[in-house]
Amino acid sequence: MNMRALLSFGLCLVFATACGDDDDSNDDDQQMFADPDAEQLYVLHYTNTAADGTQTSFINTVSSLNADVTIDQSNALELSGYLVLETTDEIPETFFAARTNSPVVERYEITSEGGVERTGTLNLGGLGASYATFSLSVFHFESATRAFMMQDETLNVVVWNPSTMEIIETVDLSSELAAPEGTSTAIFEAREDQGRFVVMAGYRRPAPDNTHIPLSRVAFVDLNTLDTSIDEQSSCGYLLYSFLAPDGFLYYASHPNQASIVAAGVGGDPTSPHCMVRVQSGSTEFDASFFLDLNEILGRPIAAVIPGGEDGRVFATAYPEDGEQFNGANRFDLRISPVWEFYDFELGDAEATIRPLEGTPVTTDQVFAAVVPVDIENGTAGDTPFLHVLPTDGFSGVDLYNATDPNNWVPQARVPGFLYKVRRVR
Repeated sequence: MNMRALLSFGLCLVFATACGDDDDSNDDDQQMFADPDAEQLYVLHYTNTAADGTQTSFINTVSSLNADVTIDQSNALELSGYLVLETTDEIPETFFAARTNSPVVERYEITSEGGVERTGTLNLGGLGASYATFSLSVFHFESATRAFMMQDETLNVVVWNPSTMEIIETVDLSSELAAPEGTSTAIFEAREDQGRFVVMAGYRRPAPDNTHIPLSRVAFVDLNTLDTSIDEQSSCGYLLYSFLAPDGFLYYASHPNQASIVAAGVGGDPTSPHCMVRVQSGSTEFDASFFLDLNEILGRPIAAVIPGGEDGRVFATAYPEDGEQFNGANRFDLRISPVWEFYDFELGDAEATIRPLEGTPVTTDQVFAAVVPVDIENGTAGDTPFLHVLPTDGFSGVDLYNATDPNNWVPQARVPGFLYKVRRVR
């Protein structure tokens, strides 16, 4: 999956609660079934949401994602609230859960008997954090003893030891990523690129507006020296996720929700378009020559842009041409209507190359977490695109598809909740 130091005793004293400690107030530990004899093993993180909005996270293990596999929620590790799951090849049979209801990252190990044990806790409370992270992708593992995460509340890059669950040092980016007046900083993603930890920041207006201005800043933190450089652009905001394309660029796309926000005219003033920008891999600045307004490609909303198409093309979910017009009153209902259609296009010439994918399922706009970035055969990143689609027969989970052939998607397992991540641990 390609997920890849001096330990300061003084830092542990300063941040007394931020060093490894297996004693946590969380009492959610349960047994999780894992086949001890399976040659390969995957962990899946998904959530269920109650009528009152309360979320519960479930982590299951499976040895396959084939259509005949039943994902049994009764065998899952159940944890309160939303969390962010991550794994590393450096520490097999292990996964990490960054909690949103407390400032801790928990380490869980799958036992030889097929159970699960919590074996460590990294507490970030000493940094002033009230939660670990809300961002879906903010981790990078250099080795079994050195990892990076972006703590999005305090704007600290945390360098930590995933084996001892102790902080090594931190990089404070609160000044570099400070928000313009009347907004707050929102961290959406952090990733590794050619020896740097790359952190993307956007800026939102306060509630009840919660809209995003067309400004993004990116921080490049050297993984060895921790030296930092910053760049910004003011044409595109709300950049949620990125992917490295075959042309050597990191492409960043705004949150799929922005498609309907712009279409409904409720994005605030100024409004950030629903858009894509890019950074040359290895560089320290945005590529000023590239900007793509996603809603302009077809003249109607395109919500998600998903890597994994053939020949470097990307998948996209588009609102139907004959669909009801968006406005402030119906925006949410239209977003979650199962009418959005799959297309694909070339990033270098979207308008000329976009095409519908015949025979693919309709979905909602909530497909932004769709890519399962593992090849089921080899466990490598990005070789086989697995997309999840919300079924149209009532929400009973999400359906996985192998989308290797863009016009012949192969049904895979059904996940009994909203799927966020699948990672290989064996």
